[in-house]
Amino acid sequence: MVDIRQTIEDVTAVARGETTRGVLRLTDYHIVFTAPPVTDQSTGKERPRESWIAYPMIASCEFRPTPTATGRDSSLRLRGRDFYFVMLHLTDNKAAQDAYNFIRARACRLGNIDKLHAFNYHAPKPERAIKGWGLYDAKAEFRRQGISDKLHDRGWRITTMNKDYSFSPTYPSLLVVPTKISDHTLRYASNHRTRARIPTLTYLHPVNNCSITRSSQPRVGITGNRSPQDEALVAACFSNPYFQEAAPSLSPDTSPSSTQQDLPGKFDHDLSDPDRTEPELLSPGDAFFDDKGKRIIFGAQQHNLIIDARPAINSMAMQVVGKGSENMEYYKFATKAYLNIQNIHVMRNSLNKVINALKDGDISNGPPSQEQLARSDWLKHITGVLDGSALIARQVGIQHSHVLIHCSDGWDRTSQLSALSQLMLDPYYRTLDGFIVLIEKDWLSFGHMFHQRSGFLSHENPVFHQFLDAVYQLHRQHPTRFEFNERFIRRLLYHLYSCQYGTFLLNNEKQRKDAGLHERTSSVWDYFLSRREMFTNPDYDPEVNDHIRGKERLIFPRLDEVRWWYQLFNRTDKEMNGALDAAAAAADRVAKAVQSATATPHSVGSAPDSTAGSPNQSGSPQPGITPSKTFGDTVLAGVEVPRVPEHHDSRVDSSGAIGNLTRGVSGIGLGGLGGLENEVSPDTSAVSIVEQEMTPMGVDQKVAQ
Repeated sequence: MVDIRQTIEDVTAVARGETTRGVLRLTDYHIVFTAPPVTDQSTGKERPRESWIAYPMIASCEFRPTPTATGRDSSLRLRGRDFYFVMLHLTDNKAAQDAYNFIRARACRLGNIDKLHAFNYHAPKPERAIKGWGLYDAKAEFRRQGISDKLHDRGWRITTMNKDYSFSPTYPSLLVVPTKISDHTLRYASNHRTRARIPTLTYLHPVNNCSITRSSQPRVGITGNRSPQDEALVAACFSNPYFQEAAPSLSPDTSPSSTQQDLPGKFDHDLSDPDRTEPELLSPGDAFFDDKGKRIIFGAQQHNLIIDARPAINSMAMQVVGKGSENMEYYKFATKAYLNIQNIHVMRNSLNKVINALKDGDISNGPPSQEQLARSDWLKHITGVLDGSALIARQVGIQHSHVLIHCSDGWDRTSQLSALSQLMLDPYYRTLDGFIVLIEKDWLSFGHMFHQRSGFLSHENPVFHQFLDAVYQLHRQHPTRFEFNERFIRRLLYHLYSCQYGTFLLNNEKQRKDAGLHERTSSVWDYFLSRREMFTNPDYDPEVNDHIRGKERLIFPRLDEVRWWYQLFNRTDKEMNGALDAAAAAADRVAKAVQSATATPHSVGSAPDSTAGSPNQSGSPQPGITPSKTFGDTVLAGVEVPRVPEHHDSRVDSSGAIGNLTRGVSGIGLGGLGGLENEVSPDTSAVSIVEQEMTPMGVDQKVAQ
């Protein structure tokens, strides 16, 4: 039974330029607007019309009082986090003021998590039967990937050293690390990664045994700190003794990258005493030799990548505060790529510009400003995230290489890239159950700060929203490869903010366990799985066959086909994407005309057969291959390769520690940056970049101000 706290008669609601009169009721957790029922033409029965708005879904609430003498109604203007805009006109000014105060007290920062609806929600019986809190079992998921104490050793082991979260409070209790690295060495290595978020496995490819690992940034600093333990850990992550037994490539596109170099025939490590606990890692017993007698170093013959998701200049600026990015002189078994994905503050500002383009959606049914939408750069950012994720998927799935991903703390951009690349690689994650596992693993257990990023009680940044938008793009371009439908993705974003379920509350596994969320709240997966038929894609084709185009294991985004998620914005496809589609069609006609005018009989006859869904057709960049430019500069901002160290005596360097920083910069090809002056405005200092990377910021437009 819903307890109604206030009832206001004769209220006019305006949405998309249409007005509806009805009754406004305010409960403890929802705004309920009830309009007169309509008659169903097929049955002749009346159908009730109600709109329910959960208070956490309200991003802003404006109260516009008017003096009684004017004869005009007071109004409440609401903007939802699901991009629902509505204006409520109330004839009684005092009732309007009371309603505003009531909404404000429940929609603004509550300050106490116990006041959220999740702790008072009574799930119906079908939901209770699902038991969603127990759906994700980390051991079961890694067993699916082939890692278990009872299975053949694939080079990885499960450690419980974080079972009480004392090793790394923001990491999961169960970690998968290289078999050859002991817990003792991991503890030393943790000192070199912020928040002790060491490189740890999130995905192992079932065919070629190549891995995706994730971590936080290293503590390099301007003095160029290094950690032999961290270097050995990353080397072990990138070693793969079973690579020679892997199945053939899933694609013929396996040519080596021009940025890769043959590496020396030994690890150049200056091991400290703690690393003596790992003699087997570097022992001659592990040596393999090619037909010329040259020792094979695992990783040297592959094209292993360390992905730094940040712009290169941001990574360098973090050295000022003792952090930064890997010095590739000490990670000779890999190449480092900067992805130029902007930080959460840039993304939030971009979304705010989209909101400004849509802000009159209550009083007008006209289309949004295409110019304002374009200036938001939202699609550019989505494209960048997809581009970087495709690079990772290509390296693992096609180049048969290992990838380590990090950004700053390793829970925002890292989660986006890790989850999306796995979605491209593994058909299991494209099922409804598999997608749930993916979110539980790479977002919830690895400590994405949902509580802080989603604005429940404090800050707001659209990191997970951006991930779901990227998932929508893949779903739109590959509609038969996903078991779930678009409605599932959209509804998941709704429940990110609704606070009806406990799944997305708090910031990490430890906090949720300490708060007893499993016992005190319901899981959002109860909602979805008890309504599975509503969220199932009728066009889903589960068959995987790498010999049939459109049925391959791998899928990749077509970056030039990224479009607005018009359903999310409560608009039509034509309103949001009409201009983009027209421009794309015009460009296609021009390209065909140019091709027809310049083609020779030889070039026409030798044109390869191409299908957009094939892995070979991905627009993602590869090291050594100039990436295509889709929305301005590509996401691949720079590639840093191992270079032969030159003798340098710091005693004759007048700049001291600063010299270490400049030497690090000199070894980087900035690629898409085109020079540092193009990345940073004249009045932007390194300190301001550091502040952007480190300092959490509140929303620009707070609720009910």
